[in-house]
Amino acid sequence: IDSKVNNAWNISYEENCQMESLVYSVMHAFEEPTKESFDYFEHFATFCWIQGNFDLSEDYEKKLYQLSCKEWGEWSVHTGAAALRVAAVYHNQADYASARPWYEKGYEIQNQVAPDTSENAQAMGKVARCYAQNHDYEMSKQLFEKAYHIQEKILEKHTQDGNAEGIRKANIEVSFMRQNLGKIYAIQGEADKGYEMALPSYEFLKTEKKEASLVIYAMFTMAYIVKPATECMLSF
Repeated sequence: IDSKVNNAWNISYEENCQMESLVYSVMHAFEEPTKESFDYFEHFATFCWIQGNFDLSEDYEKKLYQLSCKEWGEWSVHTGAAALRVAAVYHNQADYASARPWYEKGYEIQNQVAPDTSENAQAMGKVARCYAQNHDYEMSKQLFEKAYHIQEKILEKHTQDGNAEGIRKANIEVSFMRQNLGKIYAIQGEADKGYEMALPSYEFLKTEKKEASLVIYAMFTMAYIVKPATECMLSF
């Protein structure tokens, strides 16, 4: 069940609904996650907000954050990622005000302990999105550009090493940054520049075989940019 839950983005809503009762019963039966069960409960907690059960997801994501602080220390990549997952629960129910401090906490941790990593670039991108939501597009653009350059360097390293799966994952992260920069350029009135920035990510992601949700996201991004962009259209 864990492998299916962890792939909830890429299977149908009906299939996810068939797993709900089993996932929820496990979570209620084991109310306190442990270090050994951390990854399982992180997958389950993410599954909960994908299915719209935000209260249960929030409860467990916060438990996992506290467990991370206890087991790996407050200043660790593990704990920074846990903070970002708490933020995601709020973000995905459009509670951006509650999400922002958790995103900033996650970024502060990652930037301190792992500044040149993909984890830090991802956290930076989340904070950049917060600035965009508050209409500070210039600051958002600066952070997205910085994150984009970090991910490009990581892609270069994987390419030099010949790491096929590393290349695939790094290309996905580079594509996310290109898409977000494309949206920022478009919302600032530079739709042509935004299209040019985002197009390579669409060309790459439409070939993605393992995660169909990435293709859908890329298509929506291109649609936002091609249709003259407005603040109300562009979702961050």
